[in-house]
Amino acid sequence: MDFVRDLRIVVSKRLKTLGVVFSDDVSDEVVLRNYLNIQTKLIPRQPRELHLPTSFPEMIETLPEKFRRALDTILREIKSGEDINSHLSRDAFTAGSNDLLLNAWRLHHLHVSDTKKNFREFFFDRSDYLAFVWFEKSHAYLAGILPHKAENVFARQVLLATVLDNWPELLEPQEFKNVRSVEPRFSDDQVNRLRNAHLNFVIEVKGRYFLPPGGLITGAGTKGDHVREIDYLYRELRDLQTWIAGHGIGLLKRAPRKGFRVPTRPTFELLDIVEDGFLIREKKTRQPFLIPRSVTTQ
Repeated sequence: MDFVRDLRIVVSKRLKTLGVVFSDDVSDEVVLRNYLNIQTKLIPRQPRELHLPTSFPEMIETLPEKFRRALDTILREIKSGEDINSHLSRDAFTAGSNDLLLNAWRLHHLHVSDTKKNFREFFFDRSDYLAFVWFEKSHAYLAGILPHKAENVFARQVLLATVLDNWPELLEPQEFKNVRSVEPRFSDDQVNRLRNAHLNFVIEVKGRYFLPPGGLITGAGTKGDHVREIDYLYRELRDLQTWIAGHGIGLLKRAPRKGFRVPTRPTFELLDIVEDGFLIREKKTRQPFLIPRSVTTQ
């Protein structure tokens, strides 16, 4: 019984559906970290309330008509909960590729396009314009629309200024309170250089000071939160394994399915981790169980 190893099998199957395969000599932690990286880049299908900034009319004023039509389609798809991942960067499914803007500032960038050179292509054509959106589970906030070729387009601090002007509650959890000044104040070019060097720094937005709203990034450019998530998950799986060792036979005896003999030494495997807990199964009887996360802390 090795739930950590089972988790690698679960994650590897999911990655394979995205065209990502790791050799057996790659560690379990590396596989899981790359899986979390891809999951962070993807946008779950979910109807969302769309929030537009007060500056939205100015944003689209000079936007050419074909891009306005594409933007209208994307915004409508965000609200209805359609799959909009085809508007992401082509690196979205690349395991080792880090979206530094997303990791640091929590902003996805979408290609404002509604055409495909080949209808079999998953991704829409790359666009002259990018839409920058902050996604929550049931809300989406449009922070800006910028030309793709604009200088330092992924480090434009005006994007955070728009968020602060319209939805300050999104940034306030990362704010340094009672701070009058932090030096130096970085230009967009300096922000770009610092981020590309995978450095963390305080951001000044309209006289207020914030840690990166997406969380700290590691020296490798990955999200620091992923390191903590993996550590916590491994601890949960070890606790679950200990709990099952003491309660496995009792689980089988209380199973609703009848007609099987409870093994003297049952062996369990992890099938999946779902929102409600851990889905496990006894190998010999193939009897599944959903174990709430809270059980292992009892």
